[in-house]
Amino acid sequence: MKTVAIMGSKPDSILPDSDRIYFVNGSVILYRDQISDDSRIVNVLNGNGIRNYERIELYQESGAPIGTLISDMDKYNGTRFILYNTEENESVNILLDLGVKPENIRVIGRAERDEILKRYTGYRMPLGAFGAWRELSLYEFARLCYAGIIKRNIYYKKDFSPYLRPSSGIFAVLFAIDENGFDSRYEIAGISFQRRDTYKVNNKVVRTDMVNKINLQWHIIPDKKVIRKLQKNSELSLRING
Repeated sequence: MKTVAIMGSKPDSILPDSDRIYFVNGSVILYRDQISDDSRIVNVLNGNGIRNYERIELYQESGAPIGTLISDMDKYNGTRFILYNTEENESVNILLDLGVKPENIRVIGRAERDEILKRYTGYRMPLGAFGAWRELSLYEFARLCYAGIIKRNIYYKKDFSPYLRPSSGIFAVLFAIDENGFDSRYEIAGISFQRRDTYKVNNKVVRTDMVNKINLQWHIIPDKKVIRKLQKNSELSLRING
């Protein structure tokens, strides 16, 4: 049985021994010294994070993971990329322009992404609304429903609010399962299910300013629902590391 690792950017995470590694949104740069030459690497990227050259330049100046990954593209050019949330941006063309070969890019549109979520969990988005209802005031919940469901998904045909959809890390887990099946062992590391206000960038711990945001952390409730569902699947070998 092969081992598949899914790695996020949570501080002080350890890269498990694995046959294939899925790195989330550029987290590969945090483990560059631990990756062997024969490792099979897949970078899972949210297309909105690399949607234009101006933002890439800003990412590089701030040292954010995606910007560093792109600026160091030659080192990782032989790996595969899974790019999702590509609607309404030029993320695919950006990777192609930077020299990534078309055969090394898998594009997963929102419809396919949502189908993969449903296939392995039975869930549909918006996800986590009941949990949000329990934690928020009536005003906050109404604002979340309007801004995160009606305004974004119906009026403007955009994605659901990050409070009501899984994170890139959880989608990376689902994509990994979709590609490797139930005959593999899955090790998840670097993804927090409690707090999302800290992450690691270029060996520096960054704290996110949560002031003036809704009284929930992005993705936490949907992520917990998906992981709990996957853990209940007796056909799936899945472990969460600290």
